[in-house]
Amino acid sequence: MTPLPSKTARTAPPDADSHDADSHDPRSPAPDDPQAPHAPHSPAPDGPATTHASHAAAGATAATRPVLSVRDVRIGHPAGDREIVHGVSFDLTPGKALGIVGESGSGKTLTCRAALGILPPPFEVTAGTVEIDGTPIAELTPRQWTELRGTTISAVFQDPASYLNPSLRVGAQIAEVLRVKKGLTRREARARSVELLRSVRLRDPELVHGQYPYELSGGMLQRVLIAAAIAAGPRILIADEATTALDVTVQAEILDLLEDLRERTGLALVVVSHDLAVVAQLCDEVLVMRGGEVVEQGPTSQVLHNPQHPYTRLLIAEHEQYGLDRFLAPEEAA
Repeated sequence: MTPLPSKTARTAPPDADSHDADSHDPRSPAPDDPQAPHAPHSPAPDGPATTHASHAAAGATAATRPVLSVRDVRIGHPAGDREIVHGVSFDLTPGKALGIVGESGSGKTLTCRAALGILPPPFEVTAGTVEIDGTPIAELTPRQWTELRGTTISAVFQDPASYLNPSLRVGAQIAEVLRVKKGLTRREARARSVELLRSVRLRDPELVHGQYPYELSGGMLQRVLIAAAIAAGPRILIADEATTALDVTVQAEILDLLEDLRERTGLALVVVSHDLAVVAQLCDEVLVMRGGEVVEQGPTSQVLHNPQHPYTRLLIAEHEQYGLDRFLAPEEAA
């Protein structure tokens, strides 16, 4: 929209032929008279440059504001008054990927379930805070949680078959998410679910839409689960051991898919794995856990090239045989 002219802009004079050149009122100061009073200067309204700068600043702030913030979260077990997770902290911004790596029982899955508000009883958050898009989850009501899951934060877990109803076609299960979360009609939900299946790189989305879970391979099921997880357009996706049960080739395809989703949509990713090579391929930052504690944390390249903790060095040594060395190779000079 064209900005309004400044209040100080001069009004164009009428046609010179309609005025007598000698009809100047002597009581009025001459135009060039230094004693002539001047109208006070009014600042010009914000022009396009200022508006664009404001929008750019707002966009930059939104891009750097954490969508998920975990602060000194501690998780305990009432039996024996035990603390299982000891003070985990991290921030996740849009379009970034955080890897949480560690052995089984290190507390990485419990940390993510705490962020999702689905800690299995009797585990409970005993201290610290979790904020999703600036809102402390401790303040959320059950209804608010229901609205938040799927639309702001979503998750994909290991063993996708256990998260799909075996008696319903996979397309119908994705369509249900769209109808509940997005309010689409039955026809709109069907069309959109086919688009989602295509977006996760299934070769024949129309065919897959009408199939049951038992008719699909493990890799196809994981793609279906990812399609369902992103159906309502969440800002955060937690992938908890999402590639563990897959063979190496399919695992690489799923990792490429997650990277593509992140680049196209600005999705923020939390990738949980015991495999450091998976985290090395996908994540900007890595958090290494052992025994419920964060033993090392930082940019992925820094942690992999210069590990400080003996456990991190052990993980790197054990994973070199799986191809981690190609991520550690120094970059060639441009």
